[in-house]
Amino acid sequence: MRKAIIIALLLLLLSSVLKAQCEPDKRFVASGSLELTSDWGFIMQGGITGQLSRFSAHIGVRAREFVDSTSPKSNDVQAKLFPRLELGLRIVNGVHFNIGIAPRSRDVSITVYGRVGEKVAVYGRGLYDGALMFGLGIKFLIYRQ
Repeated sequence: MRKAIIIALLLLLLSSVLKAQCEPDKRFVASGSLELTSDWGFIMQGGITGQLSRFSAHIGVRAREFVDSTSPKSNDVQAKLFPRLELGLRIVNGVHFNIGIAPRSRDVSITVYGRVGEKVAVYGRGLYDGALMFGLGIKFLIYRQ
């Protein structure tokens, strides 16, 4: 978990150096995000966010805890990292519908974004992958003129 926080801070610093900002006249811009989820995990992603387009696509990793039923101690809770692809569709400004695809896990989610200045948005997520979970995250856009 410490590595994820360090990586997120480095990504935020990088976005600051590159003068990340929201450019509404662009079709797509590079973006990155980090969120903490209620299953004591996180989702860290990078990809493209649609500005003129309603679509977005991100790849990254998801960490989550689950009960490992294959171990001799069937109630062992283990954390796992999974590669993840997320495809999103903006329903209205600030509200997105997403489908996440990862090995052993598929999920659907709704995210609600709130802008913080020109560079960053904070968001909340309701996610369902067999259980209902919630997440809080930060997303930043990378664009340089």
